[in-house]
Amino acid sequence: MRRALAALAECVALRRLGVFWSFAELTDSTESLTRLQIVGAALEPLAILELARLCEGAMSARAAIFAERETTAALWAIVAELPGELHSLVARIRNKILPSGDLDDRASPELARIRHEIARLRSHITRSLENLMRREDVSIQDELVTVRNDRFVIPVRSDHRARIQGVAHGFSSSGATVFVEPLETIDANNELQGLRELEQQEIAKILFTLSDELRAQHPASP
Repeated sequence: MRRALAALAECVALRRLGVFWSFAELTDSTESLTRLQIVGAALEPLAILELARLCEGAMSARAAIFAERETTAALWAIVAELPGELHSLVARIRNKILPSGDLDDRASPELARIRHEIARLRSHITRSLENLMRREDVSIQDELVTVRNDRFVIPVRSDHRARIQGVAHGFSSSGATVFVEPLETIDANNELQGLRELEQQEIAKILFTLSDELRAQHPASP
């Protein structure tokens, strides 16, 4: 209690000198910090970003207190042991996770490669389907490639269904349109699904690595 009161008094004195810091914009990270203590657990991207903001706030407070450490012994004792690695760790997190919580394409070379392949294959499938719709325009309800069940499909008139060989992925609400995955793009759609799975695996690996790096800086880590 005496240390806490001394630290509070030092905070008040620093505030009078115009030296202050704030954690007001941070959300409660208790749940994330608790999960971080579980070896092998990975945090969600937004939780990792929130902890990065917490680390930034802590290092900002440390810098402010460091400049006045001769008169803030109680506060300095609290922040002196904050690891200097937090700066580089926060930078790595911000380079890999976008503010939205999505991972940057450059979060890892493998993720960049996979996403490049996904974009290439999506473009290939779309062009193939557009060419098919132009050839079979009489059977097409609207010349618009769409997605059903994570598969690229085309809208075929129900009364012309037999003209387009492939797998049906449902009907429109009116029943006038059937969404068909043509035979000629099934293999490419399968390959695309495989790439998406690889993408999710690589994202999970990146999040685990960042979580593990945060865990190593947690004072209560095993």
